[in-house]
This record gives sequence, structure tokens and C-alpha cells, in this order.
Amino acid sequence: MPAFSSQQGIHTTHKNRIVLIVLAPLLTGLLFNYFIGFFQSIYAFYSIAMIMFWTFAGFYFGRAIPPLWKGFLLGNSLWLLSLLLFFHQFQIMTEEGRSVIIAALAQVYVTAYTPITALVVEAADNTVVTEEMIMYPSYMLMLFNFVLGFAAGVYARTRM
Repeated sequence: MPAFSSQQGIHTTHKNRIVLIVLAPLLTGLLFNYFIGFFQSIYAFYSIAMIMFWTFAGFYFGRAIPPLWKGFLLGNSLWLLSLLLFFHQFQIMTEEGRSVIIAALAQVYVTAYTPITALVVEAADNTVVTEEMIMYPSYMLMLFNFVLGFAAGVYARTRM
């Protein structure tokens, strides 16, 4: 008898795909921040590509992961963790007590959304723009983007 069936192999592939989709914003954000000098010229392309990818991620989780609440929470698990870490580091901790590594990791997940949010915030407000003024709307834009894809995926699932 084989060690695993073809059904189990498909299930493992599905799990791996889920993990890669959820980690994609974090991994690409880390790469982008590490090679910022090289990628500066393609920042707009990176943002557009990640927005399209995250819409696809929402679609995938809405269509392929039953029940709906599980797909939604699974797809946004790192997003929520990243948001909570950002809140902890920039709202609860003092600047002296802030961990540079945790603060950086909390911001990396929404790297693709920050240029768009920065343009909107700068156009809407003439005061000094702070990190919080850019990061919180970036998190909300990323969630909104996922929700649009998720809703389309749920609709596609009902049409199958």
C-alpha cells in the first residue's frame, strides 16, 4: 500500500498553496525593502502587481476554502497579526521600548499599498505625514482589496 494516496497529495498541494499565498505579501515586501535601491524604479509596477495578486488571493480563499469564515480568517491571518504588531509597536510601546525588528516586520506586509496610500494622504492633508497616517489606511486598503476578491470567489463558488 502506498504511503499516501493521490487525494492526500492534492490536499498537501492545496495547503502549500494556501501558505504561499498568505506569505506572499510578507516575502515580497521583505525582498522589496532589502533591494529598495534596485526596485525604486519599479515601485508602481510592484504595487499594481501585488494589488492584483491580493485580489486573486481573496478570490481563491472565497472560492476554494469552506466554510466561508475559515477561508476569510485564514486568508487574513498574517494581515491581522501584522496589524496587531503595528498597533502594539506604534500605539502602545514608547519609542524607546519599540523593537526595530518587530516594527519593521509589521510594516513590510503592506509595503505594496504604502505608495498609493501616501499619495492619497499627502493630497488630502497638508500637515506633516506620519507613519500611522500611511500605514493604517494601507492596512484598510489591503483588507478592502481582499474582500472584493473574496466576494467574487464566493459568488463564483455559488455559480459552480
